[in-house]
Amino acid sequence: MRHKRLFGTIFVLFFIALAVLTLFSNTIESAMLAKVTTEKPAKKSLSRIVSGSGTLAPRKQTDLLSESSWKIKTQHVGKNDRVHKGDPLVTFDTSEAERQLRDEEARFAKMALSREALQEAYIAAQKADNPEAIRKAKRDLKSDRLDTEIAQRKLDGLRSELNEKRTLVAPFDAAVAELKGSEGANVPSGQAVLTLISSDEGYLFSFVADAEAAALLSVNEPVLVALTGDGPKSAEGLVEEIKDGPSRGGDSPVSGATKQDDKPARAQKTIVVRVSGDGLKGGEQASVKISKPVKQQGLVIRKELLRTDGTDRYVFVVRERKSSLGNAYYVQKAKLTIGEETEEGVIVLSGLAANDEIIAETSAPVKEGNRVRVL
Repeated sequence: MRHKRLFGTIFVLFFIALAVLTLFSNTIESAMLAKVTTEKPAKKSLSRIVSGSGTLAPRKQTDLLSESSWKIKTQHVGKNDRVHKGDPLVTFDTSEAERQLRDEEARFAKMALSREALQEAYIAAQKADNPEAIRKAKRDLKSDRLDTEIAQRKLDGLRSELNEKRTLVAPFDAAVAELKGSEGANVPSGQAVLTLISSDEGYLFSFVADAEAAALLSVNEPVLVALTGDGPKSAEGLVEEIKDGPSRGGDSPVSGATKQDDKPARAQKTIVVRVSGDGLKGGEQASVKISKPVKQQGLVIRKELLRTDGTDRYVFVVRERKSSLGNAYYVQKAKLTIGEETEEGVIVLSGLAANDEIIAETSAPVKEGNRVRVL
């Protein structure tokens, strides 16, 4: 009886020791496993950010040109002055042109005296009844009449030039952006005297964005423009034009869990924004940041979690296996169908459930089927 009791006690102690050793070995094995942290996919809507910056330039800028080579006598305006249509801007020194006009007027008067002599010659030829002299006198009078018409047109042109070009006036309401000459300086014909900008027409700036992002915008869409400078800090803007821009290569591979193949050149668009508002002068730095929701919907994960295997894109998830000795966690590869990508993340169309635990970080490299320790 004593032997049976002793044998039973030893048998029980053996199984207790076996269970302790099994549990201890599991604990040691678990401590040596790769440690992983996980995160779940998010249920949210993604937005694409269209942003860019540039320098404000006047939408309408006009160089007023010299139509003569006269000297500048008086400048009536300075840089940044506001002017209205018809206001005098520059008065030129017309003394040389006036002297030329007086000379032409004197010649015209002299021609009148010569005309009287020709008329007297014609009368004398008639009295003498000299046909040849009469014909010559008629020709001389006709020639004189033509010369008189030419001289009259020249006089009219000189007077008109003096009246029209003596003073340069503003063709529209504007601000003086730049003075190209100074008082006393000659301005060659065809050269700019000053530059006007029309603030009523507003200002422009442009920037380049990916074609996918630009496609979310539309012409005449209102945007809020942030400004830096001494003037206003913001202004209203409109998307005036969306046109083809330069192409560029794909983004560099993402470091970390994802390594993507080089992408082909990406199409880009140049977006032109018109800005209007009080206090704008041009030259201010302008920027926009427009948030547009993407059309696709689905679970969202961070780009850094994506991995590639050829053309496949996948993530590692943790699967739990239950047993009598405890729960174990193993790595499983989940192939994904990917939708739109933004700076915020990537839309997963299929291959992932809302409660899946995606491996975000590991203490050592892992592969499918590895047992891991979840922190």
